[in-house]
Amino acid sequence: MLTKVFFLGRPGSGKSTAARHMIELAKRRNYATVYMKDYDILYQMFQEDRSGRQFRPADYNGFDVLDMSVFDTALKKLEEDTLAIPDSVKKKMIIIEFARDNYRKALKLFEPGFLHDSYIFFVDADLQVCINRIHKRVETPSEPDHHFVSDYIMQTYYNKDKAHYLQG
Repeated sequence: MLTKVFFLGRPGSGKSTAARHMIELAKRRNYATVYMKDYDILYQMFQEDRSGRQFRPADYNGFDVLDMSVFDTALKKLEEDTLAIPDSVKKKMIIIEFARDNYRKALKLFEPGFLHDSYIFFVDADLQVCINRIHKRVETPSEPDHHFVSDYIMQTYYNKDKAHYLQG
C-alpha cells in the first residue's frame, strides 16, 4: 500500500519537524518511508542557473527565486521523481514537502491520479514567526534541512494567508 502525505506551509512553519515526526512514527509501524522536498530540486536548479536569470544568491548559502515559474517546474519534477520510486515495498509512505503562495494553484499542477488517496498536513504559522524561526535555525543549525529563506522572499512571495487556498 502506497501512502502519500503532503506537508504544506510557509518556510519556517514547522513542516520539516512535523515530517520527521511522521517518518519516525511510520518506521515504528514498519512502513518504509521516502522523504521528498521541492527545496532540494529548487536548490539544484539554483546551482545550474549560471546566467542568474532565475535565481540569485542569498545569505547563508541560500537563494532567492527571481523567475516564479521555477516553482511550477520544481513541483512537476517532484511529481516525476515521486512516480519513479519503485514499488518494491508493500508498506511505503512518501512524505512530500513544499511551500507555495497559492496551494490551490500548486496542487492543480499535479495529475489528478497523483493526489488520489493522499493526505495533506497543513502547518499554519504567522509570517513573522516563520521569519524569526528561519533566522534562528541558520544561526544555530540543528538539522541538515534547516535552509535559509530570505526576508525578501518571505515578505513578497509567502506573505499571503494560505488557509483559504486549502478550503473547498
